[in-house]
Amino acid sequence: MTATPTAPAVPTAGAQPPAPAHSPARRRVPGPRALLTLPLVLAGLLLPGLGAPAQAADTGVLGLPLTVTDARGDWQEGASSTLTRRQKASIDLRKMRVVALPQRSRVRFVMTLRRVTRSDAFDQVLQLRVTPRQGSAWSAGFDLGVQDREVFAFFDEGTTSRSCTPRLGVDRSAGRLTVNVPERCVPDRPGRVRLASFTTLWRSDAPAYSSDRLHVPGLVDLR
Repeated sequence: MTATPTAPAVPTAGAQPPAPAHSPARRRVPGPRALLTLPLVLAGLLLPGLGAPAQAADTGVLGLPLTVTDARGDWQEGASSTLTRRQKASIDLRKMRVVALPQRSRVRFVMTLRRVTRSDAFDQVLQLRVTPRQGSAWSAGFDLGVQDREVFAFFDEGTTSRSCTPRLGVDRSAGRLTVNVPERCVPDRPGRVRLASFTTLWRSDAPAYSSDRLHVPGLVDLR
């Protein structure tokens, strides 16, 4: 088994709000790169009080390329904070496209937000999870911090686990984020794909100030 890394903190709705925006305490905690802890639960996708994921009826197993759109303006309020409504709405998910890159042994995830912020008062965090239809025999996915341009990907098969740190591409003008995940950290079997976005503080125990989520109907074969 590979060495088990340490996860970035997942925002929770019940935590105390941080200090006011002008305080240094609102910034993410400096230090070594944080890595994922395996196995991970869907904590970020199951935040209490932040509404249910956008979803449709299951349609069987889907292949790549795959494009899924999300309704505009369906983001949810989270913990109280000094963030403006515009800042909270910045993580409103618009679209996700997934494409296989077989010549590079990668799978490309392209996610579009309403806006990529330049603010240093908070972070935009995305969390993707792939899980089996039932049970928890395996799980895969990634966490990413937009402002720090950090991505931590994993594939946990129960008895073995792998982690990867792919680069994050940011197209600020289009609100577009691109991650090319190595196949070693992509499941080789169909699974349910769920994506969530948050305003919070990356690598901290801060709560989620707002969130949005997208659920791909049916199972997806990412290979």
